[in-house]
Amino acid sequence: MALLTPRAGAIIFCNNSDQIHVCVIHYADRDIWDFPRGHIKENEEPKHTAIRELYEETGIKSNLPYRAGTIQQVGKSKSVLLHYEITFYSDVIGCKKPNPIDTKEIKDSKWISIQDAIRLFKDRPNIIGLMIKSLIYFMKSNKL
Repeated sequence: MALLTPRAGAIIFCNNSDQIHVCVIHYADRDIWDFPRGHIKENEEPKHTAIRELYEETGIKSNLPYRAGTIQQVGKSKSVLLHYEITFYSDVIGCKKPNPIDTKEIKDSKWISIQDAIRLFKDRPNIIGLMIKSLIYFMKSNKL
């Protein structure tokens, strides 16, 4: 069994009165859109990693009150397969335009509709599942 590298990330929603949106980022070195996430530093709690990565990759600050869950994912770096265990945290915030702080790593960040997010992640049902689980949590808590 491959060693799992721990990571943490954020699924952030905003409600602009007519539609719920979720924030995604576009990495500069890969042609993919994803949720903000990154490596857990030594002695750093996963939630603090998610808060830090969210800010670095979108300029958005949040305390990420809801732990959405953990998924496993396989990635590739220089033709080497990497196995990640990513814990995601979520929140609902105002619809402020994302503005990446780390412009070397992040090419762009934006809000997209939930329908567009489902299309974007159609080959990654585990990500869609965490997004829907978070949506249900925030709807039940009357934050959406």
